[in-house]
Amino acid sequence: MIEQRLELRRFLRQHFALFIVAFLCGVFSLASANFLLGLLHAARDELAVPFFTLMGCALAWVLATFAMVRGFTWGTQGLVAMLLLGGGANLLAWWQAGAALEQRMALVGMGLALVALLAINSQRHRQMRQRLREYRAIRQNIARRGRPPTR
Repeated sequence: MIEQRLELRRFLRQHFALFIVAFLCGVFSLASANFLLGLLHAARDELAVPFFTLMGCALAWVLATFAMVRGFTWGTQGLVAMLLLGGGANLLAWWQAGAALEQRMALVGMGLALVALLAINSQRHRQMRQRLREYRAIRQNIARRGRPPTR
C-alpha cells in the first residue's frame, strides 16, 4: 500500500504540471473561440446560444479529459480534435474581427490552442498516457480476478 502511494506521488510529481498546462490552455482557447464567435455572430439580445455552446464544449472537454485519465485512447483523440476546432474557430474570429482587441484575443486563443497541442504531443505527455493505459490494464485485471485479500 505504501509503495502504491509513493508511486502515485512520483507519477503526479512528474506529470501533473504538464497535464494542467494542456488542460487549462485548452479550456481558455475554447472559451476564447466561443466568446469571440458569439460576439461576432450572435444577435446582441441572443446570449443563450453562445452560453449553451460554451457549456457543450466544456462538457465535451471534461468528458474527453476524463476518458484520457481513465486510459482510453479516444479521450486524447477527442482533446486533439477539440483543440483543432478551437484553434480554427479562433482563426475564423481573427479573420472576421474588426477591432484590435478582438484580433489580439483571437491570436491569444490560437496561441493557447497551439501550446496545448504542443503539450499533448510532448514526450512526457505520451509517457503519462502510456502509464495511464497500464494502470487501466491493472484495474481490469483486478476486476476480472476479484479483489485481492486485504490484511
